[in-house]
Amino acid sequence: MIHVCYAFTDKKCLYSQIIGASISSLFSTTEDDVTVHLIHDKTLSEKNFENFKRLAYKFDRQILFYNLDELLPCKIAKLRNSIDSILNERLTIGAMYRFFIPHLIPEDRIIYLDGDTIVNIDIGSLWNEDLEGFVLGAVPDVVAAFGDPRKQHLITIGKVTKETYFCSGVLLIDLVKFREFTTLIEDGLEVLRKYPECTAMDQDILNYFFAKSYKHLDLKYNIYTSSLRRSRYMKKLENSVVYGILHFAGDELTALPAYNIDNMLWLSFFSETPWHNHTYTSKLLIDINKNIDRNREITLNLIKAIRQKEPIFFYDGKFAFSEDRIRKYFSFLDNLEIHEGFEVETKDMLKGKIGFFFFDILDYNNVRNELTQLGFIEGEDFVNGFLMVNDDVVRYELMRIPYAI
Repeated sequence: MIHVCYAFTDKKCLYSQIIGASISSLFSTTEDDVTVHLIHDKTLSEKNFENFKRLAYKFDRQILFYNLDELLPCKIAKLRNSIDSILNERLTIGAMYRFFIPHLIPEDRIIYLDGDTIVNIDIGSLWNEDLEGFVLGAVPDVVAAFGDPRKQHLITIGKVTKETYFCSGVLLIDLVKFREFTTLIEDGLEVLRKYPECTAMDQDILNYFFAKSYKHLDLKYNIYTSSLRRSRYMKKLENSVVYGILHFAGDELTALPAYNIDNMLWLSFFSETPWHNHTYTSKLLIDINKNIDRNREITLNLIKAIRQKEPIFFYDGKFAFSEDRIRKYFSFLDNLEIHEGFEVETKDMLKGKIGFFFFDILDYNNVRNELTQLGFIEGEDFVNGFLMVNDDVVRYELMRIPYAI
């Protein structure tokens, strides 16, 4: 029997369906019997609880539930009191629930998966990996990101190296050895208090204690879809399905664009869950139409504004979009003013001009919010530069809509 665990909180009652898609992929691709262990809290709604049971029944597999508020009320209350000050929209207390695995699940070995994963491989190969005496196995972040990992504070201050810092989204854990770390939660919270710049929370805690001693797993067990997208765009990877455990980390978990091959894979497994219904389809179509209408309005305003103002360009260097590419696309203009990066403090640069921002969609949204608060008008004073460029990266950026139902 293979044992796989997910751990989460679900205040908005939306994350359960994301985990449902991951479980659907796990059950669909794994030949051996699998038991899924769900560590949750009181935020798991009755409807989502029933949907998980229906999912297990459909695949003739077992899902076991562990309600922390009922099973470990004192421990979870203490954790909430200790960590409330550092939680935010992206980092929820659910990220810490994986530390309760050894307290709840009486097995010798477990695979932990983040909910934003899709298992496009028989997970039995991971289950049978030899940990060689290590407490856990993981994929180094630099490998999962194809050599372009996210900046992490523990690397910056020299506590771990770029080559050994690992992603905690997929873990193979020796629970017998893991139980020996009886104060890991308390010690981990002390690490977060000591280094408040550590924003990855659970991942930083695990790396602080285990980055120098863990089994380095093959890339196929934790592949960032952001790296796949970047590699395909740069023609370093064919546009075909990748076999492994795909990790839609951060802002990557979107239902759109539907033509993205990773999104298509996600949707195919999601469609096999009880959460996939006419309501989902309707809201998806509404999101698409809203996005199209909004971009049309911005473009019309832009046409009016560009007749009166000089353009100024800003780029962040992501997706291989550089100064050279801006000059290529806007070769019909003379004396282009182009800057790498943008700070709101230098907003005066926009006076009398219209700013074209070639930024990651989340970074652009942050800039848009800040400029809007200062009185600048999108479509008149600044705009998403990708609206003016027609290629794959533009279609991806303009269609990225956060998955929410």
